[in-house]
Amino acid sequence: MSFANFLLEEGVEMELQSELRETLVALDSDVPTFSYSGCGFQVRPLGGVIGSKWRLQVQALEHSHGAQPSPTVGLIEMDKMANGGTLLRIPPQGEWADSEAKAFDKDGDFFTSFLFQLLNAFRGRGLIELPGRLPDY
Repeated sequence: MSFANFLLEEGVEMELQSELRETLVALDSDVPTFSYSGCGFQVRPLGGVIGSKWRLQVQALEHSHGAQPSPTVGLIEMDKMANGGTLLRIPPQGEWADSEAKAFDKDGDFFTSFLFQLLNAFRGRGLIELPGRLPDY
C-alpha cells in the first residue's frame, strides 16, 4: 500500500502550533494556490461554532468550466485545543464521500494532492514539523 492510499483510507489527525483563527487564515490564503490536473481547490464551511470548532468541505474547481465546483474531494474538521493550538482532522474518504465524490476522485488523486499541498503549506508556515517536504502529487 502506498503512503497516498494509506492516507486516503486512514485520514490524518494532527496538532497545529497555531490558534484556530490563524489556521483559518492560513487555509484562506494557501488553498487558492493549490492545483492538480487543471483544477484548483476551494474550502467552504459546512458548520461549526465560531472560535472553537469548524467543519470545512474541500472541492476541486475545474478551471476549464469557469471555476465551477466539482464534487467534494475532502473534509477538514478543526477544533480549538486547550493549549491554544488547533486539532486538525481530515477524515478518511470512506467517512464522508458519497457516490458522486467517489466517482469524481475514484483513485483519490485529488484528495492526495490537496493533502500533500496542505501539509507542505503548514510545514512552510512552521505549524507542523515534517522530516522534509512531501513530493508534488
